[in-house]
Parts: sequence; C-alpha cells; structure tokens
Amino acid sequence: MKRQNTSVNQLQNGKYQTSYRDPYTNKRIRKRFDTYKDARAYEQQIKNLFKNSNNEHLQSLKIKELMELHLQRCPNTHVDQRRIAYESFLEYFGDIELRHFSTVEFKNWLDRLRIQHDWAEITVGHIKGCLNHFFNYLIDEGVISKSPLESYKINRNAPPKSPRVFLTADEIKLILENVKLFSPNYLYPILLVLVHTGARRQEIINLEWKDVDLVKNILQITDVKNGSSRPIKISPTLRKFLEEHPRVSKYIFINPLGEKIGRSQLFRHIQAFKYSYPFHKDWTCHSFRHSFAYNFLKKGGQMYELMAVLGHKNIGLTINLYGQLRSEDVENPSPYDF
Repeated sequence: MKRQNTSVNQLQNGKYQTSYRDPYTNKRIRKRFDTYKDARAYEQQIKNLFKNSNNEHLQSLKIKELMELHLQRCPNTHVDQRRIAYESFLEYFGDIELRHFSTVEFKNWLDRLRIQHDWAEITVGHIKGCLNHFFNYLIDEGVISKSPLESYKINRNAPPKSPRVFLTADEIKLILENVKLFSPNYLYPILLVLVHTGARRQEIINLEWKDVDLVKNILQITDVKNGSSRPIKISPTLRKFLEEHPRVSKYIFINPLGEKIGRSQLFRHIQAFKYSYPFHKDWTCHSFRHSFAYNFLKKGGQMYELMAVLGHKNIGLTINLYGQLRSEDVENPSPYDF
C-alpha cells in the first residue's frame, strides 16, 4: 500500500477542501466543507483510516466509518439500493465496531424490520444481498475472512405473501374498457400506461412531460427504488394517448385540482371502480406489472429483454419472479410441426 497524504486548502468561494489520494486505488478524493475546523476533522478521520498498512486495524473501526470508506471506493455498489433498510442498518449498527458485529443481532434486526414493513421473504433476501456488497468488499480488502451474513440463510423458495395475480390480454382489455366508461380522464389514462409499460405504480405517477420524447419515441422511466433511469420504447397505443393527452402541468397525470396524483387518491379511485365493476380476480396496480411480464414471455419475449424493460438490476431477479410459466400456459408445448 502506498503512503497516504492529505491536505486542506481554501477555495476561492471561501469553502475548504480536504484532498487525499486513496492508497488502495490511487485515486484523488476531494470533499468540501464550510469551515476549516470541519475540513481538518475530516482530514484526521482519513489519517486514522489509513494510519496502518495492515488492514486488520479496520476491524476496530465503526460500521459507519467502514461504510463511508466502501462508498468512496465502490461508487457503483448496491449496498444502499434498499434505502429504508440501508438507513435502518446504519442507525442500528453504525456505532458498533466491526469486530463486535453479531450475526444473531443482525438476524434479530432484519426480522423486526420485516415484521414492521410486512416484507416478503424475497424482499428480505434482496436486502441481505445488497448488504453483502459491503461485507464482500471487506473480504476483498483482507479485513475479514468471510461475511458474517453467510450463516444467515434466506428461504428463497418461500411463497409470496399474497399470490401474484396474472391477467390475460383479454382480461386486461375488458378492465380497460370498463375503466374508460367509469373514469375516462382520470383513472383510465394511468391504467393504460401501466398496462403498456410494465412500470410500477409510483413510477407512472411520477412521470413528467420532460420524460416523453416523441421524436425518438422514448419514455424515460425513473426507478423508484434506486433513482436510476431506464428508457423504454413507446408502443403505438401509448404514443396515440400521449399525443392526445392535454399538457396542463409538468406532470402527465394530475388530479382535478391540477396537482400530482397521490397514492391514496389513486387507491380510493381504484376501489370505487372495482366496487362498480366487480371482477373475478382481485387485481392491484402491480398485477399489471406481473401481467406485462407474463404475457410478454408467452408471446415469445426473451428474459433479458424483460429484465431491461422492468428495470431489474440482475437477470436472477427476473428469472425468480417470472421464470416458471405453468405448463398449461405454454401455447404449443410440442417442439415439432408435423
């Protein structure tokens, strides 16, 4: 490991900048502060992090200090992808030294969080996977020999908390026809876009007109889970709707007061529609996302294409969710044409 040096300099705007070169990556890291005192305090913190050439000393550091180091060196990490769990993890374990981190305590924390938010087992597994990015980084640096989360097993075959509802193309068409009669200017446009994009409810609610590019025929969807953006092609039906839909706000979907639609408002409107038009399946907004994937694959779509459209970060998640069509759903199971 190279010798590590830090410096504090005053900038032209009056702020102070702490600068150092990471001895592991040899990259120059800079951070600005309003006061000289804060800049010097951060400089001392960095010196403490690198004061020994042997990484074993990092075991005496607090989790929050190691997490900051991890985020600096691995800007593409997924550790903070589940924001609620990430913030709770730092709040609960942040002031604990790494050598005192307990797998049992981690399990108890995650179990309490799962009950509090009513998370499914697959969600808990994803949270563990995100945090493993942090502990795998410590393994790579030689700080620890194995992840303390290794012995905490997730039941990845556990059934979902509530059965996924899949709608056929004909069922979706019937719902859209009825909702157009019930609420042509408010509920129908939202469900139409949900159906044709496979996006999440909040991603559609958040859509702004600046996200629409009719020249390139692209709709920019911002992922509500990590803030990243994914472009998707606009279908002919969706394009016709966007061309005709009035632009009276920066948001595409607004309530009668001209404000962005809230989740509660949308939920109440859907409940009123379902009461007026009973259906044999108890669908939700997320059912349209599941159905998009289901019908996409039935039509011959590829799993990697579906992963890109839905915004999944890895193919494993897409396969776990939608990789098993029921045998009766396969239109032509025979590989022969004679």
